[in-house]
Amino acid sequence: MIDGHVTASADLGPAPRDVVRSRPETAGSSRCGWSALVDLVDFSERDVVLGAIATSARGEVEYLSPVRVTVTPARRISRAAGIEKPGPGVTVPAGRVNIAGWALADGAHLGRLAVRVNGRDAGLARPFAAPRPDIAARRTEPCAPVAGFEHIITVDGEPGSRVRIEVELVTVDGNRAALVGVDARVASPPPLRPSGSRSEVIAALDDSPAAAVGGPLRVVVFTHNLVLGGSQLYLQELLRDLLKNADVSCLVVAGQDGPLRGELERLGAAVHVTDYPFPETVAYAARVVELAGLVRAFGARVVIVNTLIAAIGADVACRLDLPAVWAIHESYTLEDYWLVTHGDGVPPTLAAANAATLAETAVVLFEADATRDAYAKVVGGDRLATLHYGVDVEAIGLFARSVERADVRRMAGFDDEVVLVCVGTFEPRKGQAMLAAAFASVAEEFPRARLVLVGETETVYARGVRELVQRLGLGERIKLQALEPEPYRWYVAADGFVLPSDLESMPRVLLEAMAFGLPVVAANVWGIPELVRHGENGLLFAPRDLEALADALRNFLRLSPDARARLGAAGSRLVHDRHDGADYRRVFERLLRRLVADPRADVTKLLAP
Repeated sequence: MIDGHVTASADLGPAPRDVVRSRPETAGSSRCGWSALVDLVDFSERDVVLGAIATSARGEVEYLSPVRVTVTPARRISRAAGIEKPGPGVTVPAGRVNIAGWALADGAHLGRLAVRVNGRDAGLARPFAAPRPDIAARRTEPCAPVAGFEHIITVDGEPGSRVRIEVELVTVDGNRAALVGVDARVASPPPLRPSGSRSEVIAALDDSPAAAVGGPLRVVVFTHNLVLGGSQLYLQELLRDLLKNADVSCLVVAGQDGPLRGELERLGAAVHVTDYPFPETVAYAARVVELAGLVRAFGARVVIVNTLIAAIGADVACRLDLPAVWAIHESYTLEDYWLVTHGDGVPPTLAAANAATLAETAVVLFEADATRDAYAKVVGGDRLATLHYGVDVEAIGLFARSVERADVRRMAGFDDEVVLVCVGTFEPRKGQAMLAAAFASVAEEFPRARLVLVGETETVYARGVRELVQRLGLGERIKLQALEPEPYRWYVAADGFVLPSDLESMPRVLLEAMAFGLPVVAANVWGIPELVRHGENGLLFAPRDLEALADALRNFLRLSPDARARLGAAGSRLVHDRHDGADYRRVFERLLRRLVADPRADVTKLLAP
């Protein structure tokens, strides 16, 4: 709040390190820290009061202590485009390291950002990945509001050795420019962090009796949150079917409350909301004890863990000697996952804790072979399996038959345009900003094309995308639409679907679009090429490359309606044959029942027809 007026929403995250030092209990929470970007340009040389309101999931409101500040006149940007993190001369740990900075192409469209470490190719940085109101306030380029880039690199070398990190900007017309790089030093490895001593209560859990065989199927589910999202809706559909069985009862434990809770309780599930501390902390050990007691009191016979974030559920199951099925949706390596969610310093320790739990879990399911193979290198493949995730093709068919496409398009404000749609919560990895910029580069060539971005929220990144579209002058041709629980109408209205994400396993929205018969344009990452076959049922492009995305859009928009229809029909057949959600749920239920009957059975036997 500025002078009592709400002006922005904050993004939640881990507590800053100084807070953790003074308040150790915050070390295990991923939601104790917060940050927000506020625009103070209009308050130059004035005193203002900055405040904040915290609202809990239950609706409790607390006004945080405000501070009075004096806004100094805006200064010029102190650094040229290039790497800002890590700073020059700092030390960086060997292993995986986050880099970040900003980049703009003067008078041209930015094509890609090539990263080099000590002269070696280190991949492409994610462009348009971070809102930069400081840059936007001083630069007129359309992409200035989202000029931030980010990337994860690998640093090798002996302690004290020099590391040179460079970024080269390549425009869509082939011009190249070296941005400001950075010299750093490899840090000495930190002392091995001892594993936290286990309490007598936790040690006693190891001696708990095994689950009983026979009787009702009592299931405890651990999930990251109950808000709208692909992996959340995956679980919702799974439990919707599972709870139709008279012998099934369910307790859902979630790390964050949300709108999906209501339906779960109407279906008969009990819901418990708590926080998930980080492994290897006192708070984590205490939460394991509490959750183990809850699971035991419920009389659980099998555990479902949904997403990597809910790893504590798999740990609880292992300690209670309960069989568990862990569904991994994230396409991160373990170390990169913790680097992204927690920052530098502790990812190797946390990744090792996850790997140990994965190795003990009865069954670990993946949506794509690419993700399974990455995890198999760390924990072995004996307990890992790919089970093709599905969507509700029957409901999709019913919806498609119940509406007239012409009516849906008219209500959406479309006439004879070629409409491209992208569905997904606005966030940097999903690439909505890059898609808008790529669309701008082909918009003049295809004046009948329109783009719809479904999934707008009130985050800082979403506001950056909104300002980008305004600066591009394409507000009439790029439509921003709020997040919807069932975006079926947009699939019906569209002529094609675009997925610019650079980090996906087997996204629900892509399966839905293909089930509706939409031809798709998607980034060639992780499990996507296992679904999208270039030229057969869609078009693939290199991730994090605006020029490649623009070329893919151009190639798609040049297709005849018949050619688009052929791509869409091929994709629809594949999804109906291999990704029917009803089939997936039947296999999953059979897996649970077999696992309860024989917790030590081989994964291939558990999944056999």
